[in-house]
Amino acid sequence: MFLIFDFYILLPELFILSASLFLLLFGVLVSNSFYFGFPILSLTIGKFTLYVLLVVLILTFGSPLFSVSLLNNLIIYDSLFLGIKCILLLTFFIWTLLSLEYIKKEMINVFEYWILALFSLLAMYSIIASFDILTLYLGIELQSLIFYIMASLKRTSEFSTEAGLKYFILGAFSSAILLFGFSLLYSMTGLTHFEDINKLFLAEFLEKCFILDGFFLSLLLILVSFMFKISAAPFHMWSPDVYEGAPSSITFFFALMPKIVIISLIIKLFHYNLQDVFFFWQNIFIFCAISSLFIGTLGAFVQIKWKRLLAFSSINHIGFILLGLSSGSLAGIETMFYYIFIYIFMTISLFTSFLSLRYKIYLKHNQIRYIKEIYMLGITNPALSICFVITLFSMGGIPPIAGFLAKVLIILEVVKMKLWNIAFFTILMSAIACFYYLRLIKTLYFGQLKRWPFFLPLNKNLALISSFSSISLLYFCIDPLTIQLPLKLCLLMLQI
Repeated sequence: MFLIFDFYILLPELFILSASLFLLLFGVLVSNSFYFGFPILSLTIGKFTLYVLLVVLILTFGSPLFSVSLLNNLIIYDSLFLGIKCILLLTFFIWTLLSLEYIKKEMINVFEYWILALFSLLAMYSIIASFDILTLYLGIELQSLIFYIMASLKRTSEFSTEAGLKYFILGAFSSAILLFGFSLLYSMTGLTHFEDINKLFLAEFLEKCFILDGFFLSLLLILVSFMFKISAAPFHMWSPDVYEGAPSSITFFFALMPKIVIISLIIKLFHYNLQDVFFFWQNIFIFCAISSLFIGTLGAFVQIKWKRLLAFSSINHIGFILLGLSSGSLAGIETMFYYIFIYIFMTISLFTSFLSLRYKIYLKHNQIRYIKEIYMLGITNPALSICFVITLFSMGGIPPIAGFLAKVLIILEVVKMKLWNIAFFTILMSAIACFYYLRLIKTLYFGQLKRWPFFLPLNKNLALISSFSSISLLYFCIDPLTIQLPLKLCLLMLQI
């Protein structure tokens, strides 16, 4: 009876697993066929991936709305898990649409591209559903191994190989730290289940706990590994190099998906189960938030390449997200979720515009790499330039775009904590960050070349996604009533 019920609840995950194995078998069998040459095989499996995601979306929305533990309490199915699943699934669907055009233009004839992406989605589901140290570590390692391969997937590029190698070495070091933290926690308590650990370390027990120092050390090691996964400073050193070397669609994947997963995991582990040691992990979050704001803001000034600039920009946004997490209150988490909601739209809009821009040199269609390559785009493609401007204004926090409101809500939460100096520092860093976003707008409209650049026409899917995400950023502040929808979704996800 229980096995049938578990099977019913986990039907979307089981369908992803079975569909991934089927697509892998299909790709292996027809990879040497004359008919399924480039780009037919890759595009065919990519289109099958879209159908798989549509079926998973239907199964997810048909899932029951109650909390239950499954598989002998190893995983938990609750509203947070269901909400994050929907966000990941919709983001993954948009990423798949963008990747279909990208692999065709870049001639990436690797059908495993889609198989790895589906397995990574399954690993993310296992991470956000895990309620035990064992399943959590297995899910994180599965996700990490797939990411290492995805970063180095472009075999003809030495930059991609370098990115995969750097990511593997530093990621293995991060995984070792995480494993050591889990091992230290288990050696002191003999517990692996989150709920059992929460019951042990209650406020009354902490007053007379003789293993408190070891417990805090284990939490510190776990948090260091998590900060590495979301590229928060001072554990950000891998992010610019991996973003620069990985294929652009993979960079887009890294900029969104793992951050959403790890942040939801932090909420589950620390806000739901370790609230009694709030004073400890709050200081770590605040330190990483301040470091991320400082390094992300100043590091972006010296960048001349697009993807390295986007890497430091994402580090800056992680600083705001960590400030929302450090509040420890339900309102702070709700505000943080709203910031993530806006951050997803900003990242989709910016990367869609970035992937759309290709210029023609002789017979090659090259993607832009340097910031200076968008000179005169405001004249040659005014519509795309407007989408760029709206997104950059939002990322810089300039009113009346939605990014301004998201940053204001985070700063207000910091003020509620009476951390006046941190609030002032955050406002200062936001004002400084506006400079390099305005510099990009200056390059769009006021940069001049002796010869007119020739940009290729936009793909219809990319143009629709870019315009929709840009208009959404503008509409969220023009019509304040629409803000209630994502906030209500956040409240629904936080109910247990």
